[in-house]
Amino acid sequence: KEETLDFGYSTIGYNYEVIHFNHLLREGKIESDIMTFSFSKKLMKTLDKISQIIGLEY
Repeated sequence: KEETLDFGYSTIGYNYEVIHFNHLLREGKIESDIMTFSFSKKLMKTLDKISQIIGLEY
């Protein structure tokens, strides 16, 4: 039996990233104070390590 659940969300969150990015562009900034390059790099390394541990290849 197929069932569709509606949780009332109108977005999955990417619109907030787009709004923030547009704000950065208008301000002439090249890096977010919320998601810094340093944090992004650490996050990518963490996700790569997890992928390696669980054997995920893409």
